[in-house]
Amino acid sequence: MTYAIRNSIIIGTLLIIVLVATFIGKSRSKKELSIFTREFEQVDKKLSDLKKVNPDLEKEKEIMAQHDELQRKALQKTKFILQNDDASLAYDYLTDITNRYCSKLNFDFNYNGEGENQGVRYNEYSINGNTDIKNFFTFVYQIETQSPLFIIQSFEVRQETDLDEESKNKSEIIFNLSLYAYFDQNGVPYEELPFMNLKYKNITSNPFKPRIHDPKKDDEELLYVDIEKIKILGFTKNNIMIEETGGKVSFLSVGDKVAYGYLQKINWEEQFALFNINRIGIALEEKLYVNVDGVEFPTNKKINWKRK
Repeated sequence: MTYAIRNSIIIGTLLIIVLVATFIGKSRSKKELSIFTREFEQVDKKLSDLKKVNPDLEKEKEIMAQHDELQRKALQKTKFILQNDDASLAYDYLTDITNRYCSKLNFDFNYNGEGENQGVRYNEYSINGNTDIKNFFTFVYQIETQSPLFIIQSFEVRQETDLDEESKNKSEIIFNLSLYAYFDQNGVPYEELPFMNLKYKNITSNPFKPRIHDPKKDDEELLYVDIEKIKILGFTKNNIMIEETGGKVSFLSVGDKVAYGYLQKINWEEQFALFNINRIGIALEEKLYVNVDGVEFPTNKKINWKRK
Protein backbone atom coordinates (compact mmCIF):
# COMPACT_ATOMS: atom_id res chain seq x y z
CA MET A 1 0.00 0.00 0.00
CA THR A 2 1.48 3.26 -1.04
CA TYR A 3 1.88 6.22 1.27
CA ALA A 4 -0.72 8.31 -0.60
CA ILE A 5 -3.37 5.57 -0.38
CA ARG A 6 -2.76 5.08 3.34
CA ASN A 7 -3.14 8.82 4.00
CA SER A 8 -6.33 8.90 1.97
CA ILE A 9 -7.79 6.07 4.05
CA ILE A 10 -6.85 7.81 7.31
CA ILE A 11 -8.34 11.13 6.18
CA GLY A 12 -11.50 9.42 5.03
CA THR A 13 -11.84 7.60 8.34
CA LEU A 14 -11.39 10.86 10.31
CA LEU A 15 -13.95 12.57 8.10
CA ILE A 16 -16.47 9.82 8.82
CA ILE A 17 -15.79 10.14 12.58
CA VAL A 18 -16.27 13.94 12.43
CA LEU A 19 -19.51 13.59 10.50
CA VAL A 20 -20.84 10.97 12.91
CA ALA A 21 -19.85 13.13 15.93
CA THR A 22 -21.41 16.19 14.37
CA PHE A 23 -24.61 14.30 13.67
CA ILE A 24 -24.72 12.91 17.20
CA GLY A 25 -23.98 16.39 18.64
CA LYS A 26 -26.66 18.01 16.55
CA SER A 27 -29.12 15.33 17.47
CA ARG A 28 -28.35 15.77 21.18
CA SER A 29 -28.62 19.58 20.88
CA LYS A 30 -31.94 19.25 19.13
CA LYS A 31 -33.14 16.93 21.88
CA GLU A 32 -31.97 19.31 24.62
CA LEU A 33 -33.53 22.27 22.80
CA SER A 34 -36.75 20.33 22.47
CA ILE A 35 -36.75 19.55 26.22
CA PHE A 36 -35.97 23.18 27.10
CA THR A 37 -38.66 24.46 24.73
CA ARG A 38 -41.21 22.09 26.22
CA GLU A 39 -40.33 23.11 29.80
CA PHE A 40 -40.45 26.80 28.86
CA GLU A 41 -43.87 26.37 27.28
CA GLN A 42 -45.10 24.60 30.42
CA VAL A 43 -43.84 27.36 32.71
CA ASP A 44 -45.20 30.04 30.40
CA LYS A 45 -48.59 28.32 30.39
CA LYS A 46 -48.57 28.13 34.20
CA LEU A 47 -47.76 31.83 34.40
CA SER A 48 -50.46 32.65 31.88
CA ASP A 49 -53.00 30.57 33.81
CA LEU A 50 -51.91 32.23 37.06
CA LYS A 51 -52.41 35.69 35.56
CA LYS A 52 -55.88 34.69 34.39
CA VAL A 53 -56.79 33.66 37.93
CA ASN A 54 -54.97 36.68 39.45
CA PRO A 55 -55.03 39.48 36.86
CA ASP A 56 -53.58 41.96 39.38
CA LEU A 57 -50.19 40.23 39.23
CA GLU A 58 -49.31 42.52 36.33
CA LYS A 59 -49.91 45.54 38.60
CA GLU A 60 -47.41 44.61 41.29
CA LYS A 61 -46.01 48.14 41.73
CA GLU A 62 -49.50 49.64 41.86
CA ILE A 63 -50.63 47.02 44.39
CA MET A 64 -47.59 47.67 46.58
CA ALA A 65 -48.26 51.42 46.44
CA GLN A 66 -51.88 50.81 47.48
CA HIS A 67 -50.65 48.59 50.32
CA ASP A 68 -48.31 51.31 51.56
CA GLU A 69 -51.08 53.92 51.36
CA LEU A 70 -53.52 51.71 53.30
CA GLN A 71 -50.85 51.10 55.93
CA ARG A 72 -50.30 54.86 56.24
CA LYS A 73 -54.03 55.48 56.64
CA ALA A 74 -54.27 52.69 59.23
CA LEU A 75 -51.59 54.41 61.29
CA GLN A 76 -53.56 57.64 61.10
CA LYS A 77 -56.92 56.17 62.07
CA THR A 78 -55.87 53.71 64.77
CA LYS A 79 -54.86 54.14 68.40
CA PHE A 80 -51.76 52.16 69.41
CA ILE A 81 -50.55 50.98 72.81
CA LEU A 82 -47.00 52.17 73.35
CA GLN A 83 -44.23 49.68 74.04
CA ASN A 84 -43.14 51.79 76.98
CA ASP A 85 -44.18 54.95 78.79
CA ASP A 86 -42.70 57.13 81.48
CA ALA A 87 -43.22 60.67 82.75
CA SER A 88 -40.46 62.08 80.55
CA LEU A 89 -41.89 60.58 77.34
CA ALA A 90 -45.45 61.63 78.19
CA TYR A 91 -44.38 65.19 79.02
CA ASP A 92 -42.40 65.49 75.77
CA TYR A 93 -45.41 64.17 73.82
CA LEU A 94 -47.83 66.68 75.37
CA THR A 95 -45.34 69.51 74.91
CA ASP A 96 -45.01 68.55 71.26
CA ILE A 97 -48.78 68.89 70.88
CA THR A 98 -48.85 72.35 72.48
CA ASN A 99 -45.87 73.57 70.44
CA ARG A 100 -47.47 72.45 67.20
CA TYR A 101 -51.12 73.29 67.72
CA CYS A 102 -51.90 75.35 70.84
CA SER A 103 -48.86 77.38 71.87
CA LYS A 104 -50.89 79.64 74.17
CA LEU A 105 -51.77 76.72 76.46
CA ASN A 106 -49.71 76.53 79.67
CA PHE A 107 -49.84 73.48 81.93
CA ASP A 108 -48.33 71.82 85.01
CA PHE A 109 -47.67 68.09 84.76
CA ASN A 110 -47.70 65.51 87.58
CA TYR A 111 -47.19 61.74 87.70
CA ASN A 112 -49.79 60.06 89.94
CA GLY A 113 -48.70 56.43 89.75
CA GLU A 114 -49.28 53.23 87.77
CA GLY A 115 -52.40 51.12 87.32
CA GLU A 116 -53.81 48.25 85.26
CA ASN A 117 -56.96 47.91 83.19
CA GLN A 118 -57.96 44.47 81.81
CA GLY A 119 -54.37 43.30 81.92
CA VAL A 120 -52.91 46.40 80.29
CA ARG A 121 -50.74 48.73 82.36
CA TYR A 122 -51.01 52.50 82.34
CA ASN A 123 -49.44 55.54 83.95
CA GLU A 124 -51.74 58.19 85.38
CA TYR A 125 -50.95 61.87 85.00
CA SER A 126 -52.73 65.04 86.10
CA ILE A 127 -52.50 68.15 83.94
CA ASN A 128 -53.50 71.57 85.27
CA GLY A 129 -53.30 74.79 83.34
CA ASN A 130 -54.91 77.81 81.79
CA THR A 131 -55.63 78.96 78.26
CA ASP A 132 -58.55 80.12 76.13
CA ILE A 133 -61.37 77.74 75.29
CA LYS A 134 -60.28 77.22 71.66
CA ASN A 135 -56.73 76.19 72.59
CA PHE A 136 -58.11 73.83 75.24
CA PHE A 137 -60.44 72.24 72.69
CA THR A 138 -57.50 71.77 70.29
CA PHE A 139 -55.37 70.21 73.04
CA VAL A 140 -58.06 67.69 73.99
CA TYR A 141 -58.78 66.88 70.33
CA GLN A 142 -55.11 66.11 69.62
CA ILE A 143 -54.76 63.86 72.67
CA GLU A 144 -57.89 61.93 71.72
CA THR A 145 -57.00 61.60 68.02
CA GLN A 146 -53.25 61.14 67.72
CA SER A 147 -51.90 57.55 67.54
CA PRO A 148 -50.65 56.89 71.14
CA LEU A 149 -53.33 55.43 73.40
CA PHE A 150 -53.64 58.32 75.86
CA ILE A 151 -57.12 58.39 77.39
CA ILE A 152 -58.65 61.39 79.16
CA GLN A 153 -60.42 59.85 82.14
CA SER A 154 -61.96 63.08 83.44
CA PHE A 155 -61.60 66.81 83.14
CA GLU A 156 -62.83 69.98 84.80
CA VAL A 157 -63.10 73.37 83.12
CA ARG A 158 -64.08 76.61 84.82
CA GLN A 159 -63.88 80.33 84.26
CA GLU A 160 -62.68 82.50 87.12
CA THR A 161 -65.34 84.87 88.41
CA ASP A 162 -62.86 87.68 89.07
CA LEU A 163 -61.54 87.91 85.51
CA ASP A 164 -61.68 91.31 83.87
CA GLU A 165 -64.03 91.88 80.94
CA GLU A 166 -61.24 91.54 78.36
CA SER A 167 -60.22 88.12 79.71
CA LYS A 168 -63.83 86.95 79.75
CA ASN A 169 -64.26 88.01 76.13
CA LYS A 170 -61.15 85.99 75.25
CA SER A 171 -62.74 82.92 76.89
CA GLU A 172 -59.85 82.35 79.29
CA ILE A 173 -60.33 79.25 81.43
CA ILE A 174 -58.65 77.06 84.04
CA PHE A 175 -58.64 73.30 83.44
CA ASN A 176 -57.73 70.03 85.15
CA LEU A 177 -57.23 66.75 83.25
CA SER A 178 -56.78 63.19 84.48
CA LEU A 179 -54.89 61.26 81.79
CA TYR A 180 -54.07 57.53 81.39
CA ALA A 181 -51.14 56.54 79.13
CA TYR A 182 -51.34 52.82 78.27
CA PHE A 183 -48.27 50.71 77.51
CA ASP A 184 -47.30 47.06 76.99
CA GLN A 185 -44.08 45.23 76.09
CA ASN A 186 -45.74 44.03 72.86
CA GLY A 187 -46.78 47.55 71.94
CA VAL A 188 -45.39 49.92 69.31
CA PRO A 189 -42.28 52.01 70.00
CA TYR A 190 -43.21 55.68 70.31
CA GLU A 191 -40.66 56.75 67.69
CA GLU A 192 -42.33 54.53 65.05
CA LEU A 193 -45.68 56.32 65.30
CA PRO A 194 -46.15 59.24 62.91
CA PHE A 195 -47.25 62.59 64.29
CA MET A 196 -50.28 63.41 62.20
CA ASN A 197 -51.39 66.75 60.81
CA LEU A 198 -55.08 66.54 61.62
CA LYS A 199 -57.69 68.72 59.98
CA TYR A 200 -60.71 69.58 62.05
CA LYS A 201 -63.19 72.31 62.88
CA ASN A 202 -62.43 74.17 66.06
CA ILE A 203 -65.03 75.19 68.61
CA THR A 204 -66.93 78.22 67.29
CA SER A 205 -68.34 79.75 70.47
CA ASN A 206 -67.57 80.25 74.15
CA PRO A 207 -69.72 77.90 76.28
CA PHE A 208 -69.24 80.22 79.28
CA LYS A 209 -70.68 83.22 77.50
CA PRO A 210 -74.39 83.83 78.33
CA ARG A 211 -76.60 83.23 75.32
CA ILE A 212 -79.35 85.63 76.44
CA HIS A 213 -78.36 89.15 77.42
CA ASP A 214 -79.62 92.71 77.62
CA PRO A 215 -79.57 94.69 74.37
CA LYS A 216 -76.04 95.94 73.76
CA LYS A 217 -75.00 98.80 71.59
CA ASP A 218 -72.87 97.62 68.69
CA ASP A 219 -71.30 100.41 66.63
CA GLU A 220 -70.77 98.10 63.66
CA GLU A 221 -74.44 97.07 63.62
CA LEU A 222 -75.53 100.71 63.79
CA LEU A 223 -73.91 101.30 60.40
CA TYR A 224 -76.93 99.50 58.93
CA VAL A 225 -80.59 100.51 58.72
CA ASP A 226 -82.36 100.34 62.11
CA ILE A 227 -85.85 98.99 61.46
CA GLU A 228 -87.12 100.70 64.62
CA LYS A 229 -86.41 104.06 62.98
CA ILE A 230 -87.91 103.54 59.52
CA LYS A 231 -91.30 103.39 57.89
CA ILE A 232 -92.24 101.49 54.75
CA LEU A 233 -93.47 103.60 51.86
CA GLY A 234 -94.23 100.87 49.34
CA PHE A 235 -93.65 97.36 48.02
CA THR A 236 -92.74 95.44 44.91
CA LYS A 237 -92.49 91.69 44.86
CA ASN A 238 -88.74 91.90 45.24
CA ASN A 239 -88.07 95.16 47.10
CA ILE A 240 -89.43 97.50 49.75
CA MET A 241 -89.11 101.27 49.73
CA ILE A 242 -88.25 102.70 53.15
CA GLU A 243 -87.85 106.15 54.66
CA GLU A 244 -85.21 106.59 57.35
CA THR A 245 -84.96 109.26 60.02
CA GLY A 246 -84.08 112.51 58.28
CA GLY A 247 -86.10 111.71 55.18
CA LYS A 248 -83.59 109.48 53.35
CA VAL A 249 -85.37 107.07 50.99
CA SER A 250 -83.80 103.74 49.99
CA PHE A 251 -84.65 100.20 48.92
CA LEU A 252 -84.12 96.81 50.59
CA SER A 253 -84.20 93.33 48.99
CA VAL A 254 -84.67 89.94 50.61
CA GLY A 255 -81.45 88.97 52.37
CA ASP A 256 -80.18 92.53 52.81
CA LYS A 257 -78.45 93.28 56.11
CA VAL A 258 -80.08 95.60 58.63
CA ALA A 259 -79.04 96.46 62.18
CA TYR A 260 -78.92 93.20 64.23
CA GLY A 261 -80.47 91.12 61.44
CA TYR A 262 -81.67 90.98 57.85
CA LEU A 263 -84.77 91.22 55.66
CA GLN A 264 -86.13 87.67 55.62
CA LYS A 265 -89.25 87.87 53.45
CA ILE A 266 -91.58 90.21 51.53
CA ASN A 267 -95.29 89.34 51.63
CA TRP A 268 -96.77 91.04 48.58
CA GLU A 269 -100.35 89.92 49.20
CA GLU A 270 -100.57 91.16 52.80
CA GLN A 271 -98.17 94.06 52.26
CA PHE A 272 -95.68 93.49 55.05
CA ALA A 273 -91.94 92.85 55.36
CA LEU A 274 -90.62 90.16 57.68
CA PHE A 275 -87.27 90.84 59.38
CA ASN A 276 -85.11 88.43 61.40
CA ILE A 277 -83.64 90.44 64.29
CA ASN A 278 -81.39 89.38 67.17
CA ARG A 279 -80.60 91.98 69.83
CA ILE A 280 -80.58 89.84 72.99
CA GLY A 281 -79.32 86.40 71.91
CA ILE A 282 -82.73 85.24 70.70
CA ALA A 283 -83.75 85.72 67.07
CA LEU A 284 -87.17 87.35 66.63
CA GLU A 285 -89.20 87.68 63.47
CA GLU A 286 -90.63 91.21 63.22
CA LYS A 287 -93.25 92.44 60.76
CA LEU A 288 -93.38 95.94 59.35
CA TYR A 289 -96.43 97.08 57.40
CA VAL A 290 -96.70 99.86 54.88
CA ASN A 291 -97.70 103.36 56.05
CA VAL A 292 -100.38 104.94 53.85
CA ASP A 293 -101.63 108.55 54.01
CA GLY A 294 -100.51 109.01 57.60
CA VAL A 295 -102.49 106.02 58.88
CA GLU A 296 -100.38 104.08 61.40
CA PHE A 297 -100.41 100.40 60.66
CA PRO A 298 -99.17 97.92 63.30
CA THR A 299 -95.37 97.89 63.34
CA ASN A 300 -92.72 95.66 64.91
CA LYS A 301 -95.18 92.87 65.58
CA LYS A 302 -93.01 90.08 67.08
CA ILE A 303 -93.69 86.43 66.29
CA ASN A 304 -91.89 83.06 66.39
CA TRP A 305 -89.14 83.20 69.00
CA LYS A 306 -86.00 81.38 67.81
CA ARG A 307 -82.78 80.66 69.66
CA LYS A 308 -79.76 81.77 67.67
